[in-house]
Amino acid sequence: MGETILLWLIMGMLAVSGAEGGMDASDSLRGPVGLEGSAGLWKSNGLGGAAGLGAGSGGQTGGQKVWPGTSGAVSKDYDVQDGQGFGFDLPEGGGDRIDWGPDGYHFKMEYEEEGTDLLADVRETDPVSREFARDWENTAPNLARLAQENLGEELLAFGPAELMDGQMPVCSFFYSAARTGTVFHTAVFYCFGETYTAEFAAVGPDSEAAYRLAKEAAASFAELGGEAHMIGQRAPGLGMDRWDYPYLHNPFALTGYYMDLEAPSLQRSATDYEIMWKDRTVEALVRELVEKPDEPVMSSDLDRFSSLAIRFLEQTGEYEISANELSAWIPADGLEVITLEDLAEFPNVVSLSLQLPEIHDFSPLSSMTGLNVLMIFTGGETENLDWLAPLSELVYLRIGGLDIRTSDVRVFGQLENLERLDLRLPMVSDLSVFAEMPGLKELLLQCDENADTSALREREQIECLFINGEEVR
Repeated sequence: MGETILLWLIMGMLAVSGAEGGMDASDSLRGPVGLEGSAGLWKSNGLGGAAGLGAGSGGQTGGQKVWPGTSGAVSKDYDVQDGQGFGFDLPEGGGDRIDWGPDGYHFKMEYEEEGTDLLADVRETDPVSREFARDWENTAPNLARLAQENLGEELLAFGPAELMDGQMPVCSFFYSAARTGTVFHTAVFYCFGETYTAEFAAVGPDSEAAYRLAKEAAASFAELGGEAHMIGQRAPGLGMDRWDYPYLHNPFALTGYYMDLEAPSLQRSATDYEIMWKDRTVEALVRELVEKPDEPVMSSDLDRFSSLAIRFLEQTGEYEISANELSAWIPADGLEVITLEDLAEFPNVVSLSLQLPEIHDFSPLSSMTGLNVLMIFTGGETENLDWLAPLSELVYLRIGGLDIRTSDVRVFGQLENLERLDLRLPMVSDLSVFAEMPGLKELLLQCDENADTSALREREQIECLFINGEEVR
């Protein structure tokens, strides 16, 4: 790659130009990468606010990869509406693809010569994750414990962990794991800025390359100004039940993801099975996605996916499926998604988006208890919302188009982690359950026009509130 690629994460803006500020990292962390170079621009791709990556420097193109869920819900969490937000450089050499990364990371750069993937994610700094650096005396030994807990006998070495103080605290650690003779090295850097927290993780067979790539990307991270409009949401991803920092990804689960791709564990092989499909359209889409047109699709083939979107594209007459960094399309001729039962075969999906002509039975979604993000757009109807009850990990829920034929919304009292909610409830006049939701920050609600909205209006914890099209705040 001839030039350094500078990523401006400016969601919701069509173009950005001009670099401002220097690197916000300690001198001990600084690598050879600066904030110079031409920019690869994030821009709208016409799918309702979702983002694809435009051309990078040196004629490289990131393709039209899209965020999981193209309604704008996920992208809004990363919207920087004022100023230029932040930027970072991807190290030079080797890589020629930028995609959506696995396990909910927003960037993946493949360095083919080194056989290493560099992953990055940026979110709003929150008080919980800042304690990661402030309480470093306890964090460092805890990371070693979590490495052992997650990787077990496959862990070869860990550390040493480091805390580097500069214009922002930077925490890093390095570890190695092996399975069936294959060694995986992982370097992790966290940059805790005043407004944004950046995560960089590099995984590959070359220990020097993994450390260098992650370090150089972290060294270039800079806060460029502007008020943060992102929500400090929990990090979507694998292994959060074995990780003590919910606003950061579990890097050990990330390493496990790569090991599963290269060398599935003996335990997983023992529990593997051929999927018996319930819906022939979903089957056709998945076969196209994993490139298995005829041979059996195994349950282990779907373990790696943390995001999933299935859409009917009316303009082109196609069905589209997107999972992590992959996308596939098939003609809709003679095909229609009838049941959602096959979605249970995606055990690690945390972000799900469905845009389908008509669905009436949503009960199969009840088994997807790890969901953080759920978006549904359909012309169908449902008589109840009980199927939402097991989805206690939901942070964001948006339901559009669905005709909800019930006034019983008590189920929302069980969704204690829900922060953002967007739906239409024409039969609901009692809104007290929404006023009592402890973590709700954003509510867009269509309800009975005679509903008493006073309790919601008084709930200042809800920072963004729209009721029946009226912007309250």
